[in-house]
Amino acid sequence: MRNDRYAPESYVGIRLWILVFFLLTAYISLYDVRLPHTVTAGISFGIFAHAWAVLLYAAMLFTGKVYWTGEIAYQAAAEAGRHRRQGYALKRLCVFLAGGALCCAYAYLRGRGLQGSFIRDSMAAAAVLCLSIRGAGKISL
Repeated sequence: MRNDRYAPESYVGIRLWILVFFLLTAYISLYDVRLPHTVTAGISFGIFAHAWAVLLYAAMLFTGKVYWTGEIAYQAAAEAGRHRRQGYALKRLCVFLAGGALCCAYAYLRGRGLQGSFIRDSMAAAAVLCLSIRGAGKISL
């Protein structure tokens, strides 16, 4: 059933989100911004990427604009109804929250004396991010 009150198709929000994400990523890279000194830049970036994805899906949850992911056409999102769109965004939000929690737990362990290298930390953060993306990809509208 078509929801006639669905907002018109607009990609301004996602474009702004991408622009700010890249600007913050460049800032973090250039100025070596990271969490406490015991956490490497790789883990800090993993936490940042998950947090930024959580913000995106929270915005999708509140606006209902789930077509921003590119996996769902605007027409399909409009026909899905508000509750299905919110459920989709909430499920993806939870996946990235869990991934962010894993990165934070790893950062906590590093702070408590877990030995490792920058490469291992970066690989762990990348693996968790890839698992989050793959897990979110399995969620359908």
